[in-house]
Amino acid sequence: MKPRVLFVIACLVATVFAAIAGAEPGSVKFSGHDSSTTKDFEVRAPWLLDWQVKSEFPELATFVLRLEDAASGQLLGIVTDFAGTGRGLKLFRKSGSFRLETIGQNADWSVEITEISEAWADRLEHMPKAADQERRRAAMSEKQVSVNSFSGWRAKNDQTLILIGAGEVGFRISFGAGGCPGLAAAKTISFVTPEKGALSVYDSILLEDGTRCYFDQVTLNPQ
Repeated sequence: MKPRVLFVIACLVATVFAAIAGAEPGSVKFSGHDSSTTKDFEVRAPWLLDWQVKSEFPELATFVLRLEDAASGQLLGIVTDFAGTGRGLKLFRKSGSFRLETIGQNADWSVEITEISEAWADRLEHMPKAADQERRRAAMSEKQVSVNSFSGWRAKNDQTLILIGAGEVGFRISFGAGGCPGLAAAKTISFVTPEKGALSVYDSILLEDGTRCYFDQVTLNPQ
């Protein structure tokens, strides 16, 4: 039986982005190609950072977004380390003056920084539903990952695949002692549903050369 292959579209749930409609007036926007550093910007907490990556060659696109303190240049954290094209949203509760550094390849990116109300910030933090959380836990226990529960991926090595989550937490997938030969060098991968059973979960990946690697362990991975 041939595997049923589903390709991941790197995007987040539309209802999350709809929450930006509750933002207070005023925002800062940046855009560019591949690697650059933005101008400094000052923002009052709470605020949202909405990033998006497009590319003519999505299978070759990579994008790292770093947040820095404008005064000291200190790295405050990595907003995303992303492969492919897609969109992400992150909530911040610290005011200050910042700048963004991007490190990318084949990536046309845009970023919007928007101040929001405390009420909207609280709503975003509590948006994940208990049912969704239970569904993900059930999938993980079966060495599977739910469809639409992540927005991107990066290979740590041939043994470990990191999935970029739609919120603050992603997934770490291990392939056991034998690993997944060729994963670390892969530019594109396909996520595959079980040969028998639901189409709402993935249990393996398929590399370009036809190698199929089954998940041996699925755990949460803080981003």
